[in-house]
Amino acid sequence: MKQQKKKRPSNQRQRIKKKQEVRRKKKGMKEAGASAWEIFGQSLPHASKGAGQQILYRCSLCQRPWFLDGREVYLRLEPEQLHWIAVALEADLEQLPTATCRLCLFQRGLGSFEFDEYGLQGEVGYGINWEAASPVGAHLLAAVLSEGELRRLPVPPSPHVVYNYQRARAVLTWLKEERSWLCERLLSAFEQGVMAADNPPGHGMSGTEGWQWKGAFFHQHCPPLGGMVRTQLVIALPADEPLEVHSLVALWQDMAALALEGSFVGEHPGEKEQRR
Repeated sequence: MKQQKKKRPSNQRQRIKKKQEVRRKKKGMKEAGASAWEIFGQSLPHASKGAGQQILYRCSLCQRPWFLDGREVYLRLEPEQLHWIAVALEADLEQLPTATCRLCLFQRGLGSFEFDEYGLQGEVGYGINWEAASPVGAHLLAAVLSEGELRRLPVPPSPHVVYNYQRARAVLTWLKEERSWLCERLLSAFEQGVMAADNPPGHGMSGTEGWQWKGAFFHQHCPPLGGMVRTQLVIALPADEPLEVHSLVALWQDMAALALEGSFVGEHPGEKEQRR
């Protein structure tokens, strides 16, 4: 009889390690799913187009439901349309998360913040989109992403809603208070085009035709994300208007301070006060 060759211990260790990684990944996915249901009371499928998720909200001012599908916003939904969206998302119309719709914000001269979280608990970083009706085309973008996590991951993670309020607030506080802003490079023409295809500069407002995304990249140390980060600050501007990097930094630091005054969807007032 042929003797079976003994398998090398190193191979066995590798298999055990691989199984442990799979278990950790499944556990993380379950925890993230539980958080979504716990906070939003509905499934959060991927956006039908581009990055982001689908979420059904109820406006805290006009009390009407509205639908966010990635970057697309649907207001004043027809009853039949609302019904089918609620069915698809398994959402209870009596228990929708509250978030002020853009129409109510714009009517009151206020801007609209949208936050994206990357990684199961924000360990990869955050993205921010801000829009307002006045001044015309007011539109800003920012991203703070962990350099180490981006190098470790085979592909960039998809964005999702904010679960880790504490880390999100810590990153906003860092953005507001950071003093080292040495510009590495400006946004290239190619990058401007890619961003505009998914998110038009000026949010499609009349008078912003031909506008461009203009911005800068920075390499900094961000303690809330555990090390070095790649920061991107961007603003929508007319094609012939030059970018002033120092003014953009000052503007975004003011915006970070403003964002800290508000609350994330699902965040309780008590949690907000404790984290200040």
